Amino acid sequence: EIRERMSGNLCRCGAYVSIVEAVARAAEESRTHPVRAPKEALA
Repeated sequence: EIRERMSGNLCRCGAYVSIVEAVARAAEESRTHPVRAPKEALA
């Protein structure tokens, strides 16, 4: 899904592999350790 969502973006740096890995790690972290917004932000 990550690669599919990135398919319309072209980059000359060749960092796609690293970007996909970083997004996958962040997604896994958010599933195992959800971040909650501070109460002030919700007011």
